[in-house]
Amino acid sequence: MVRRALPGRSYAFSGTRFGPGDLAPGTPTAHYEVRNDARTPALVGLLQAATLDGVVAADVVTASFLPAGFSADFAPVPRLHVWVGRGVRRFAFAPVVPSNALLISPAAGGRLHLRYDAGARTFVPQ
Repeated sequence: MVRRALPGRSYAFSGTRFGPGDLAPGTPTAHYEVRNDARTPALVGLLQAATLDGVVAADVVTASFLPAGFSADFAPVPRLHVWVGRGVRRFAFAPVVPSNALLISPAAGGRLHLRYDAGARTFVPQ
């Protein structure tokens, strides 16, 4: 289940769904918490959505194994590296970021439009 997480909230996972998100005063700024209230462990994490040539795609940014009864603290990814590569499997993490990768710091909820510059072999802001 995908849910937009709001900062300063704690989301209880029942094993089948997330709760609405209770205020969590002890949570650091721009962070949120996931609490596994299920009787079994769960894999929880963050997705990053992007629109590529008009097609919306979402992929895993980070994931954590969360035992039953435990909580995890999450924060949005402050920086993203964007590049074109071959042989990268979906849900795989890149072991090395290429030197021609574009480093961006997306604003929370903001949009950034990029185009690929074939001559420079990198992405550039539009």
